[in-house]
Amino acid sequence: MEENIYRKARKAAAKQKPLLNNCESAQDLVYIERTKLLAIESGDKIPSPDDVVSMAKVYEAPELCNYYCTNQCPIGGGKPTLMYEDLNEIAVRLHRGYGGGRQDQRL
Repeated sequence: MEENIYRKARKAAAKQKPLLNNCESAQDLVYIERTKLLAIESGDKIPSPDDVVSMAKVYEAPELCNYYCTNQCPIGGGKPTLMYEDLNEIAVRLHRGYGGGRQDQRL
C-alpha cells in the first residue's frame, strides 16, 4: 500500500525538524490534534483546507496544497494535478508564443 502523501511529507520534513518524527510532537507545530493528524495520515479523514495549509507551511511542502485541491477538495477535486515540470513547459510555450524574446522588427 502506498504511503499517504501527508505522512510522507511529515517524515521527509522530520529529517530537518526532528520534532516532526511523530504525531505526538508534530501536533504542536501544525496545530492539529494528534488523533486528527493520525486519521489524516491513515486516510481515514480528509483534512480541512486550513489543516493542509498548516502542514504545507510547517513541512515546507507546497505540493500538499496542490494535491488537496486536485484530489480532495469538493470544488476542485477531480481536476488534473499540475506538476512543477508542467510549469516549465508552459513558460517556454508562452515565451515562444510572444515572439520568443525577439525585439520588434520594423519595416
